[in-house]
Amino acid sequence: MKKIMSEVWTNTYSTTEWLAAKISIMYVWLLITIEILFIYDGAPFPQGIFTIETIASIENRITNYLLILASLVFGMMYLYEIKMRLTTIALFIISVFAFSLEESNGILNRYSLLSFIFFAQFLAYQISYYYKNLDHTQLRFTFSIQAIAAGYILSGLSKLLVSGFSWVTNSKYLSLQIIKSHYYNYLTYGNPETLELGEKYALFAQHNSIVIESLLTASIILELFAWISIGNKKRALVYGILLMLMHTGIGILMDIKLVGISRPMFIFMVNPLFIVWVAALRPLSKFFKRTHN
Repeated sequence: MKKIMSEVWTNTYSTTEWLAAKISIMYVWLLITIEILFIYDGAPFPQGIFTIETIASIENRITNYLLILASLVFGMMYLYEIKMRLTTIALFIISVFAFSLEESNGILNRYSLLSFIFFAQFLAYQISYYYKNLDHTQLRFTFSIQAIAAGYILSGLSKLLVSGFSWVTNSKYLSLQIIKSHYYNYLTYGNPETLELGEKYALFAQHNSIVIESLLTASIILELFAWISIGNKKRALVYGILLMLMHTGIGILMDIKLVGISRPMFIFMVNPLFIVWVAALRPLSKFFKRTHN
């Protein structure tokens, strides 16, 4: 256990940690991006870059297949650390195209943070290319976490600017949002259990206003103070666990998953694959090697 903690509970990022984070984020990104490019071949309600006529005009099935191929190629280059300045900016461009395409079909999944992480990593590699004294092995993690923290801070600020403290004090209206979210998912997937859960959690919110207000207060504090996670790996690890608990609560209560936000955050702040590797997979591989020798 002490050896595990010595690798996880540190303030420097190792090459193995970076590889684990890359595998995790690429798995998430490829699943989402390829699915979008397979499903949609038009932009009936132009959003994002599809409001630019030139880009909207090149969107078709052939373009999507080429982008799927490019996604796989650059995904492999990303994992093998090949020409990372080119690779990260290419992944960013493909990402913006794919997620804008989905939004242009009336689906809002808030995947923009996934795109911006690749741009943040591009900046890390670009800066370290021109300033050799800077360590890109740390910058690429630090910049990714800065992008994630910025997303949470902006989310918290927007709540306060739009609704003020009534976002917390008007918790009695949260039951309407709960019903709305569950009905939306019912219309999407057709599972009647979703409606039953929605009504159950809506009643809970109505009859437990103090609990709900406490949870809302905690969530907005976590968002506004996400800057604490920047520049310190240990703080990022603890803060990432707290944010994941927040997302788990939102997922259970409101049936809102926010995959494009929670997954990148958990990958770069907590890096679960690396923890699993250090705690279980690596010891197992060593054990099997010894038994076969």
